[in-house]
Amino acid sequence: MTDFTGKTVFITGGARGQGRSHALAFADRGANIVILDSVEGASDSIAYDLPTQDDLDATQRDIEAKGVRCLALTGDVRHSEHIESAVKQAVSEFGSLDVTIANAGIFALRPAVETDDALWDDVIAINLSGVFRTVRAAAAQVKDSGVAGRIITIASMAGRMEFPNAVAYVAAKWGVIGLTKTFAAELGQTGTTVNVVCPTNVDTTMVTDNPDAATLFTGKDDPSEEEVEKGAAQFTKQGIPWVEPEDVTAAVLFLASPEARYITGEALTVSGGQIADNVA
Repeated sequence: MTDFTGKTVFITGGARGQGRSHALAFADRGANIVILDSVEGASDSIAYDLPTQDDLDATQRDIEAKGVRCLALTGDVRHSEHIESAVKQAVSEFGSLDVTIANAGIFALRPAVETDDALWDDVIAINLSGVFRTVRAAAAQVKDSGVAGRIITIASMAGRMEFPNAVAYVAAKWGVIGLTKTFAAELGQTGTTVNVVCPTNVDTTMVTDNPDAATLFTGKDDPSEEEVEKGAAQFTKQGIPWVEPEDVTAAVLFLASPEARYITGEALTVSGGQIADNVA
C-alpha cells in the first residue's frame, strides 16, 4: 500500500460518492486532503439531489478522524476563481499540491433532440469545462513549483462508446479523455502524469438513486429495484450492475503511486469488461 504521508491531495466533488471514497483512501495512507464541492442540494437539470453542506461536513469529520488534516471548501467548478482559490489554499496550508483528482460531475437523461440549452450548458459546464479548469489550475501549480505531480480525471464508459439519450453527458466525457491526453502531452517533460479513469456504472447516488439512470437501464419510467439491477447488469461482460466507489478508487490510487510514474495520457477502464469485445 503506497504511503502518501506528507502529500496533498485535491479532489473536486469530494463531499460524497466517488470523491468521498478517494478522499478517505488517501487519508488512510497519510495524505492531507482538500475537498471542494458545491453543496447546492438540488438542480433543475437533474433528477437526483446534489450533495449538501452536511455531506461535506461529514466527509471532513471522517477524514480528520483518521489523523490527517482536511480542508473542506465550498465552491463550484464552473467558476475558475473557486478552483484557483482552492489550489492556493491547498499550497498555503500544506506546502504542496501533489495529487489532483478532477471528479466533480452530474448526469442527466434526455433524448438528443429534446436536450434544451439549459441542460446542455449545465452538463458541459460541470463535466467538461469544470474538469478543464481543475486540470489547468493543477498543471499551472505543478509547473510553477517544479515538482512533478499526479493529475487524474474521472470520465466514464460513456466517454468510450455511445449512450443514447445522454448526449450532453457523452459529449462531455469524450471531451474529458481528449483534454486529459492533451495535458499529458504538454506536461510530459515535467514528470507530471495526467491520466483518466473511465468507470462503468458506479453505486453512488448519481446512479442508484437517480430516476434518469433507472430509465436508461430499463426503458421504464418507474422500474423496480430488481429491474434496475437486471437492466444495468446488461452493460457489463461480468454481469454486474455496477462497481463500488472503492473499485474506482483503487485505479486512482495506482495512477497516483510511484509505480505509475511512466504511465501518462492513458484511459484506464473499470468496467466489468464493458467493451471487451471492441476490436481496438
